[in-house]
Amino acid sequence: ALVPDHVENADELKNGLRQLHKAFTQAPILGSLLDTSKSSGDLFTADYKLLSSLLQQALKAEQQPDLLEDSSATWSNALTALGLLDAARLLDDRYNLVITNVPYLARSKQNDTLKDYCETHYADAKNDLANVFLERCLELSQEQRRGVIQIVMPQNWLFLGGYKKQR
Repeated sequence: ALVPDHVENADELKNGLRQLHKAFTQAPILGSLLDTSKSSGDLFTADYKLLSSLLQQALKAEQQPDLLEDSSATWSNALTALGLLDAARLLDDRYNLVITNVPYLARSKQNDTLKDYCETHYADAKNDLANVFLERCLELSQEQRRGVIQIVMPQNWLFLGGYKKQR
């Protein structure tokens, strides 16, 4: 409903919003591990700026008093989509400095969704969520890992055999 059919590249925009929604359904479990570039399909066939511009236009149109009452769902959907779009942009960006105290959770205590995601995208670090987050923080640093990472995490991975590939 947010993308009128007459808009140029309407199919791309609809697909971008669909993929954005699909990727963020896992956000409560994956949090900042969520990486739009790792989602199935091309998440942003339409880029961030184009989607954001379209959503801003939809919100502007919905601000007209006679439309507000009839289309509160459209208004809510547009606001939600803008928030997701902004979060996706932040999670897709690269940073000079990444600082965090990572969550510690052994693989045996992870739910199946988290286990599968870690196995698929961070196989060498999957045994503890802390190590998975270390890998994610490295991804979030500047290209070719030129950024600085300051991280608080257990040190056992520095000597345990199960982390040899990750080291």
